[in-house]
This record gives sequence, structure tokens and C-alpha cells, in this order.
Amino acid sequence: MQSHVPLSLVIPVYNCAPLLRGTLPQLRDWLTRQPAGTELVLVNDGSDPLTATMLREFAECTPGVKLLVNERNRGKGLAVARGMQAATGRLRVFTDADLAYSLDDVADTARQLEGGATSSSPAESFPNRATISAPSSSAISTRVT
Repeated sequence: MQSHVPLSLVIPVYNCAPLLRGTLPQLRDWLTRQPAGTELVLVNDGSDPLTATMLREFAECTPGVKLLVNERNRGKGLAVARGMQAATGRLRVFTDADLAYSLDDVADTARQLEGGATSSSPAESFPNRATISAPSSSAISTRVT
């Protein structure tokens, strides 16, 4: 069965309350500008109480947000994998909590792939990044150069 969720953005989070003060409002704004059903999956990877509270409050008051909680820190790889598995979007993208990639660029690339593109040029979407690809799982992966 095909998902009705067009895009899932997965973000692993660990102990970054000061950073979240700036990124959570950006994520809320971005989410409101996306097609209906777009989801944001935040994975709290055993963060400190302040970070955990910020994430919980954000998820409770922001439609389209799914919060997963690891009781202890399990590492970024596991947090990303857990978020990708829980995501329901036809396309699944992950980025870091510092929003190293422009959210609009991520969404634009996802739309290009949804429209039938088989790949996206790093120079077009993410300057200074080495690779962007759409593996068979319909996830976008990137690597910083």
C-alpha cells in the first residue's frame, strides 16, 4: 500500500537545547509551508531533561510532528535508522538538528525526486556537498565534503 504522506523529515537530536531555540521555530515554519500530510520525525536520543522537555512540548503543540524517545543515548546511526523506520513518507530525508542543509532545498530535492527525477545534482541543491542520491528505499542521503 502506498503512503499518503508525501515527505518525512527525520532529525536525530541529542543534548542541544540552546540550538533548538533557533531550529524549532524554523521547523514549525517549514512544516506549515509543506504539502498536507508532510511529517517531521524527531528522535530524542537520550537527551538531557531540558532538551527532552523542549522536544516534547514542540511535538505536543505542532501538527505533523512525531516524537520518538530513546531512553538512553544509542548513537546517531541508530537514531536515524529508528526515525527512518517510523517515518511514513513516500520520500524520507534526514538532516541534523543544526539544520546544516536548507530545509527548502531538502523539500525542493524531494519534490524533484517525487516528480520522476532519478538523481539530483549536488551543485544544484546543496553547494559544497559531495553526494545526493535516491536509493531504492526512496530516502535522500548526503555527505559533507
